[in-house]
Amino acid sequence: MLERIFRLREHGTNVRTEVVAGLTTFAAMAYIVFVNPAILSAAAGGPAAIPSLLCATCLAAAAGTLLMAFGANYPVALAPGMGENVFFVGAVLAWGLSFEQALGVVFLSGVLFVLLTVLQIRQRLFDAVPDGLKFAIAAGIGLLIAFVGLADAGIVVRDHGGLQGAMSAVAAAPAAGTDALREQLLGALRTYASAPGFVRLGDLTRPPALLALFGLGVTVVLVVRRIRGAILWGIVAATGAAWAAGLVRYSGLAALPAAPPAFRLDLASLFTAEVWTRALPLVGVFLFMDVFDTMGTLIGVGERAGLMRDGRLPRLNRAMLADAGGTVAGALLGTSTVTSFVESAAGVQEGGRTGLTAVVVAALFVAAAFLSPLVAMVGGGVAVPGTLPGAPVFLQPITAAALIVVGAMMVRPITRIDWEDWSEALPAFVTLLVMPLTLSIAHGIAAGFVTYDLAKIAKGEVRRVGWVVHLVALLCVARYAAEGISI
Repeated sequence: MLERIFRLREHGTNVRTEVVAGLTTFAAMAYIVFVNPAILSAAAGGPAAIPSLLCATCLAAAAGTLLMAFGANYPVALAPGMGENVFFVGAVLAWGLSFEQALGVVFLSGVLFVLLTVLQIRQRLFDAVPDGLKFAIAAGIGLLIAFVGLADAGIVVRDHGGLQGAMSAVAAAPAAGTDALREQLLGALRTYASAPGFVRLGDLTRPPALLALFGLGVTVVLVVRRIRGAILWGIVAATGAAWAAGLVRYSGLAALPAAPPAFRLDLASLFTAEVWTRALPLVGVFLFMDVFDTMGTLIGVGERAGLMRDGRLPRLNRAMLADAGGTVAGALLGTSTVTSFVESAAGVQEGGRTGLTAVVVAALFVAAAFLSPLVAMVGGGVAVPGTLPGAPVFLQPITAAALIVVGAMMVRPITRIDWEDWSEALPAFVTLLVMPLTLSIAHGIAAGFVTYDLAKIAKGEVRRVGWVVHLVALLCVARYAAEGISI
């Protein structure tokens, strides 16, 4: 039956490989089970809402991933996106929306996403991306993943502030006093927004950094020796070492999940004159983030898995429809935008090629709702003193090595960029540079489109570029110029 559904032989894989790939992908993104509820709790009433938000996170991730598995047969996992969840909280606190209204905004952006997919507008956008930019996007995502891995390990740190510290401040806020909770969040985010964007070498003698370096060493040895499941075994080894060193502890196997805040979205009030003027720009921003993040992830994972055919991704429209459906399902279940995760590349590196990998990930997300104490050993993070007063920083050294190694493997398409043609090389370089430095796939793609259009106009190749590229570049410029909203 599995062969008939997922065409395993056709894709050169088998059940064992797909299961190992699914385990690897889930381990690489298990942190979202705990980080997403901690962030969203600031908009949903405080830490008391975390258990229900954890359940919503798991169910939304499982729903979106299953849509991808059976709708597109791709080894791509979905979950509430980082960046989107922070913006969601900002929509509630800074823009004066309620939690329910913000869910309505996410729902509307998901519906628009579905319409864009059905009308094949997203397909045209994907096909319009020049090959040079596709290679740069894939490699840029590799740099982004590796940078996140280094930051998760504490090997590189920001000089001031930091998003992780802001998250920790929200999670550590007292349950009583909604005003105090909101003020602490806003203060933390202001600290993050005003901090210089420079990084420096972290303290390599700290236990998290040492643990990550140990995991990296094990993973590199296994990868070089071509041991199957190398990345997964590296995560297992790092987990064992963390437990032995007392950095994580076993606190039980299972716990009953709380009911998710399902069907709490408020659409009716969004269409009042007072609220609509605030909600409409937010719908556009959520749509912008989801479209570009998904496109970048599918390009990166598709390149790494060898799924691209003449620069095109088969069944792309189905994959994008699954992603859009995931966002709609996430809003109904009570969480922020659900999107394709770049950590899917970890499973692809282990040989995942079909939707069976995604089915395994989805099953693990459902199990995580019941096995949260066990999952916390891998994805719960390791607390270290932070730069924000009274707020520890939670690093992810157990999975850091996996991200660093996968990132290195994803940079390979950089060799296919035409570095002799400056109208191709400069946009590719800008994409490669912006993506990891802004920690945003969407920013990198937007910068690449604008630079590519400008370079081709300067070269006198206006007609060869195509109207879609001109339009997207213009929309990107207009979006950043007109909207004072940070992604």
